[in-house]
Amino acid sequence: MDPPENPIDRRVLTGTGLHLVARIATALCSLAASALNFRWLGEAGLGRFSFHMNLFVVAGTLVDLGTFTIAVRESARRPGEEAAILRAACRIRMRAIVVCVAVLVALSFAVEATARDALLPALAACHLFAIVPATTGAWLQTRVRLVWLALSPVLGMAAWLGASLLLRAAGNQDPGAFLVAWGAGIVVQSLVPWAATRAHVKLGWGAANPFSTGDRALVRELFQEAAPLGISSAIATLSFRLDSAFLRRFRDDAAVGRFMHAFQLLSFSVNVPSNLTSALVPSLVRASERGASEVVRITRRVGAVLAGLCLPVAALAPAWSAQVLWLLWVRHGSHGAAEFEAWRATHGDEIWSARLLAAAAVAIYLTYPQMNALVALSKQKLLCAISCGALVLKSALSLVTVAEFGVVGAAATTLGVECAVCAVASVALARAVGGAVFSRQLLRPLLPALAAGAIAWPLRDLAPLTVAPLAALLIVAAVALAGALPLRLRLGDAEAGR
Repeated sequence: MDPPENPIDRRVLTGTGLHLVARIATALCSLAASALNFRWLGEAGLGRFSFHMNLFVVAGTLVDLGTFTIAVRESARRPGEEAAILRAACRIRMRAIVVCVAVLVALSFAVEATARDALLPALAACHLFAIVPATTGAWLQTRVRLVWLALSPVLGMAAWLGASLLLRAAGNQDPGAFLVAWGAGIVVQSLVPWAATRAHVKLGWGAANPFSTGDRALVRELFQEAAPLGISSAIATLSFRLDSAFLRRFRDDAAVGRFMHAFQLLSFSVNVPSNLTSALVPSLVRASERGASEVVRITRRVGAVLAGLCLPVAALAPAWSAQVLWLLWVRHGSHGAAEFEAWRATHGDEIWSARLLAAAAVAIYLTYPQMNALVALSKQKLLCAISCGALVLKSALSLVTVAEFGVVGAAATTLGVECAVCAVASVALARAVGGAVFSRQLLRPLLPALAAGAIAWPLRDLAPLTVAPLAALLIVAAVALAGALPLRLRLGDAEAGR
């Protein structure tokens, strides 16, 4: 049990705040490096870079194979076996890494024109081996010590940016060299949690040996538990990237760019529920041991807090999406009203996609606590089935909607699929514990959000620079009235019995 002066609420929320700040810093470094690479490599070079990096991202999800989340869950359940659990997770990861690196190296030599061109992408693929020592981050997650977990991506992307600047200063324009720089950033990101836990976690060299026979039963047990979750994550990652592929197939690169302006905002925003709810997994595990009512209570409370954070933004999107997109992404010489109106008149699909994706964010925010509750209840096979269904549904719908409606069709498909996933997760959780995230607690965040939207709509033609401070003021006020600020998750009640 945590002492009253240091409740678990405070550690979870402090860690979430650190993750949010860190994510902003990470995004700034990543965007700066991406912009640098785009201008320096040119379209053809950037195409080669992006092809391999997308493969690396999917491979990184497969390599984890859900072991991190399962290691956190099982460590919370069986603290006496924590070291053995982490060693088993390391072995599972190493086996997956050996396979993935072999595939990536083979693909590099298969798709590149010459062996020399394939050499650096193949070398960059070896960054996956650094994911093994990063397994010790589960020790930090279990104890809700999130400072180093928050800092690791910042340091990693800063390293990527620094390496990219050095390559440009040296006049290097080989996309493979920039892939190695990106891989070096991931290595830094992976080694930070290991360095932070060295004094507490002793894995031993054998933990990284994929052929070791030690802890064979535990390795098998963790693999059976983690594989469905890992496959689910990999499928979800693939599904998340489908829109660009369909838009490129049925439209053009310009359509992809317009969609990505809004989609990048969605991608950034979902880090809030992701970080918050992942930090809650240990509490949900312990709550499930005490009874179903505790799982329901935590899920609904966290859902209400997340709704209070996302509903005001979604309510303002119909009125002010154009102004926000203009301020963030459009390159221009001034903020003149005529210039903005000319842009708005020719980018209606981009504006509508932002509105639809803002609504999709609400479904995603409400889904996260339910998904983590299902993980705590050992329902990862069900999560895998949900992800597979979402992928099939999105693929089928996109063949029609993207082909017919382009950018707007892609956003509408995302909204529909995310709502369906939220509904299915709600039904599954209700069957498991008798309740889901939907309850009367959601009325409190809904009402101030609707009020903020009602205020913004008559002012939908305001200039972008006027909208920015007004939108910030309305969001803060609505979030505060919703009870989401200051954040109070009331986890102390759940932990009091420990």
